[in-house]
Amino acid sequence: MKKLIAGIILLLSLQAQGQRMSNQYYSGNHQANSLMYTRYNAEREAGILRYDIEEVLKKLKIKPTDTKAEKITSLLKSYDAKIENIQLMYRATFTEMDLVVEAKKTEMRSSNNPDLYQDLQEYISKNLKPVQAQVTPHVLKLNEEMQTILTAKQLQKWLKLQKKLAQKSPE
Repeated sequence: MKKLIAGIILLLSLQAQGQRMSNQYYSGNHQANSLMYTRYNAEREAGILRYDIEEVLKKLKIKPTDTKAEKITSLLKSYDAKIENIQLMYRATFTEMDLVVEAKKTEMRSSNNPDLYQDLQEYISKNLKPVQAQVTPHVLKLNEEMQTILTAKQLQKWLKLQKKLAQKSPE
């Protein structure tokens, strides 16, 4: 009886250890898997984000007739114009990146070479840094100006909305 109980405990411990090792193996590849099976969008990754003014005002619970609404509208129109210029300037880069990344993802699926993932990440990083360097100051300036206009609660909603829109799927 004691041997039976010891055997069961041994089997359960080995199974648990195997599951832990399996989870460690797969958790390291989670980021690679999410990249592999979603459509890549270079513009979104670069931080190119344009706002629907009506949606922003609705989420922040600001009436369109309010003076805050006028200020926010002018800020967002100015921001969107600047971002659109950056988007147009890098349109060819974004298109090329989308095609290259999709091709490399296909290559990664057919081979089990982990170096391909690192190469892909380096390629993405190298090509997006100049764009992100131009977008980031505009985002920071927009947030600073929004901070002067909005209440603390509205600012929290704004930052939450901004984060949600940045992570939203392109399709």
